[in-house]
Amino acid sequence: MDNQRNIIIAVVLTALILFGWDYGVKQVYPNANKPKPVAAAPAAPEAAAPGKPTREGGLTNSADIALEARDLKSALATGGRIPVDAPGLAGSINLTGALVDDLTTKRHTASVEKNSGPARIFSP
Repeated sequence: MDNQRNIIIAVVLTALILFGWDYGVKQVYPNANKPKPVAAAPAAPEAAAPGKPTREGGLTNSADIALEARDLKSALATGGRIPVDAPGLAGSINLTGALVDDLTTKRHTASVEKNSGPARIFSP
């Protein structure tokens, strides 16, 4: 009988907490979560200059793509890297800061074409 009384008390207290919490919080914080008036939207930042390459949509100019490939080779040529060769990933870890900044997939290509090469996840 004592256990049954304890269970009933626990159920009543649980129901009181569940249903009374919202009422109690509204009494203590009456102005909480009131929608604030929306201020005017800030001016949009200026778009990139027409001749300036952006990374947002990927590189489309062949000269920029070649420059990025050359930068990648020079970044990987510096010493202090540990190679990573897992079944699905390949790359290296930069010992300065222990950064995994060179990572490519072995199973997935960069685009739908078969000869597009592996997809690069991280690039130094």
